[in-house]
Amino acid sequence: MFVAQRIQVGMQHVTDLKPRERDSFKAAETMLQKSGIPLVAAVEDYLRARDLAGTESLATMVSEYGQHFRKVVRP
Repeated sequence: MFVAQRIQVGMQHVTDLKPRERDSFKAAETMLQKSGIPLVAAVEDYLRARDLAGTESLATMVSEYGQHFRKVVRP
């Protein structure tokens, strides 16, 4: 009945996700809510960083950057 109600109000896209996909989506949204970063912006930023990093670990790159430049303070 719940699915039928969603479809009637034009929200059928909510039912398109499999339970595991929905759980992953909600978990990602919850993690990002704390930072205020929209999910799409986070994915775009991650993919750009991943492309720039090549095969290197992003965590390793950030750690090395931090050691080299210490804390960067922006005005």
